[in-house]
Amino acid sequence: MTAKAAKFRKEKLYNLEVNDILEANLSNLQNIFTKYREKLGRWLSFKSIRALVDKAKITINDDELIKVYAFSKMSILNEMDSDGAHYKMQFVEFLDFLGRLSDLVCNEDIPI
Repeated sequence: MTAKAAKFRKEKLYNLEVNDILEANLSNLQNIFTKYREKLGRWLSFKSIRALVDKAKITINDDELIKVYAFSKMSILNEMDSDGAHYKMQFVEFLDFLGRLSDLVCNEDIPI
């Protein structure tokens, strides 16, 4: 995990307010994740994320979306044996992604 990604998590995501919001909406978030996940797996691809963002009518270019997607991903210990894990967003990473996307959309002056 990069220092920038860790700093964002510590300052923006790991607090009671965000935790309460996620807990209150957990079932709906799981349903959204399930709806957009890859048919043969339990993850979201970048293509799935793009479809979700477009469906939500959030205007963001691919370069910015790729940054948000990448910073939301957890570190992969052994990329050679990971079976493409860097292309597969797990649910906990999806929650991180939503926080980063919300921050970007609502606070464009604050870098991700």
